[in-house]
Amino acid sequence: MLQIEAKLNQYQLGLGEFRSKQGRLCFIRPALECNRDAVEQMLLQLSARTCLLRYLSPLPGLSAEKAAREASRLTRSDLDKQITLLVFNREKGAEQVVAVAELVRNNLENYYELATVVRDDFQGEGVGTIIIRQLIHLAQAHHIQTLQALILSENIVMRRLIRKLPFVTNSRTVNGEMVLNIFLDKPRELVN
Repeated sequence: MLQIEAKLNQYQLGLGEFRSKQGRLCFIRPALECNRDAVEQMLLQLSARTCLLRYLSPLPGLSAEKAAREASRLTRSDLDKQITLLVFNREKGAEQVVAVAELVRNNLENYYELATVVRDDFQGEGVGTIIIRQLIHLAQAHHIQTLQALILSENIVMRRLIRKLPFVTNSRTVNGEMVLNIFLDKPRELVN
């Protein structure tokens, strides 16, 4: 666990800076309890379509109550059970959360669930790819071997992103939902 904490401390020092495809300056930091309100604001801005693709439920958007609960869950500090990274953007003088990616431990099956969501106005700018790669790097540093993502079959962007990772993957589909396994201990050549 100290390895993950050391890696997270690097991000707190600003080593996770990058520019989106549109040239917007972003930086990655671990989710902390003090970020709860910023995460909640991001969740409240998500479109119904983005909520459907992330939460697999046809919501008209997240209610204030659900957004507050989810923000609290995402920002709780429990590195033994979950690792959550946030992407921030500083525009107009204020830091705003524009993406969240998390690994949540599944104790029964010995894998970590991978999930991510990018605010609608930052989608298509490479933010999701970068935050997932950073999260995978942390998983590898902690010797995590298997990740699993549950996505809707229609989520072409996430399917393509996972397919381009340099690891062996497999998937199965049940009722329009895909279960994608990513084997971090089994590298393969990159697919363009």
